[in-house]
Amino acid sequence: MGEFHGHTAELTSIAWHPGGRRIASASEDGSIRIWDVRSGQELLVFEPATLRRPFADAVCWSPDGRCLAAWQDDAVKIFAAPPDEYRNR
Repeated sequence: MGEFHGHTAELTSIAWHPGGRRIASASEDGSIRIWDVRSGQELLVFEPATLRRPFADAVCWSPDGRCLAAWQDDAVKIFAAPPDEYRNR
C-alpha cells in the first residue's frame, strides 16, 4: 500500500470495502472517493452536489459491499453499487 492523492482538504472518514480491495474516503473538500488499494488508483468520485451539505462526516460500506453509506448530521445518504466493470476490477 501507499499514499492516495486526490482530496484537497482534510479527511473526515475512511472505510475498507468488505472485500479488502477498495477504500472509500470522505473529505472536507466535499467529495467521497473510492480507491483501489493495490494500485492507489482513484476509481470513482461522488461530488458535493450529491450530498445535502458540503461534506460527509463518515462513510461505511454495507456488509456485502454493494452500497456505500455517507452520514451527515441527522441523515444518511446511500449510494448504490457501481457498475459491474468497477466491481470486477
